[in-house]
Amino acid sequence: MKQNVNFTNKAKQNVRFGLIFLLSLFAVVCSAQTNSVNSKFANYTNLVNDFVSFTSSPNGFDDYCDRTPAIGCEQVTVKNKSWNFKTLVAVNETINKTVKFQADIKTYNKFEYWNVAKDVGDCEDYALAKMKMLLDSGVPVEKLLLATAWTENNEYHLVLLVDLDDKYYVLDSRTNAVRAHDTIVGYRFNKRQYKGGGRDWVMFE
Repeated sequence: MKQNVNFTNKAKQNVRFGLIFLLSLFAVVCSAQTNSVNSKFANYTNLVNDFVSFTSSPNGFDDYCDRTPAIGCEQVTVKNKSWNFKTLVAVNETINKTVKFQADIKTYNKFEYWNVAKDVGDCEDYALAKMKMLLDSGVPVEKLLLATAWTENNEYHLVLLVDLDDKYYVLDSRTNAVRAHDTIVGYRFNKRQYKGGGRDWVMFE
């Protein structure tokens, strides 16, 4: 009888140790699964942060890119020159003074026709002329983005954005002032090029 009691006690101890061992294994597995889930969640978070809403390009853009891809529609190599905010101001003022506004219907007998402005043009032609001059001045194409906006008069408008010091500066045919886009009163930015020198467009957020 005494031996049976000892055997029973040993059996209980073995079962207890076995349960402890199994629980420890379970804890390790849960920990590994938690780390895996956390890792996946972090990846998903990065995807959400990188998410952009792609949209259609403005009317006339694709036709322009087919005709003149080197200015704004593809990656190009520019000469290594120094540039800064003063470069943006000088280019904006030069094009605004050189080019006279004229609607496409009068210039090309078309309602929408994008081209690099020389003497006359509308808002997108101004923007393309400024882009060309900035590329010639050594500004990398990835820093240059075309963007559309609704003005304070509820008119649809196009400008050139320049990425400088983590801000988008606006070169606008309506003013010689070069300002950060988030400081312009009355403008509701609508869409922009996804990347400078590319054909994809995204909603402006």
